[in-house]
Amino acid sequence: MVEFERVVTELLSEAEVPLDRSALYKALLDRDIAIGSPDESSDLNTLSVRMSRMKDKVVNVSGHGYWPKDRAFLPGGYVPTGVGDMPSQDVTSESDLA
Repeated sequence: MVEFERVVTELLSEAEVPLDRSALYKALLDRDIAIGSPDESSDLNTLSVRMSRMKDKVVNVSGHGYWPKDRAFLPGGYVPTGVGDMPSQDVTSESDLA
């Protein structure tokens, strides 16, 4: 799981725009990171669960995808806030990106 989180953080830090679930999944496969489910559909669901555990590092910008929590994405209306504050915009669930 540590390797998964490290690679996700790296991918999102390098990204110019948020990555939706499918794009993140493909990028992880390109880096030889196995999700571990028997098929792509199950893998995508597992990916969503794992991403929900990374709330301290990653946000899901509504209509755009996953993005580093500490980095603004103005086209999506996301601006990081102080520690303990709520995000400045609605953050959607992973299923909204499916």
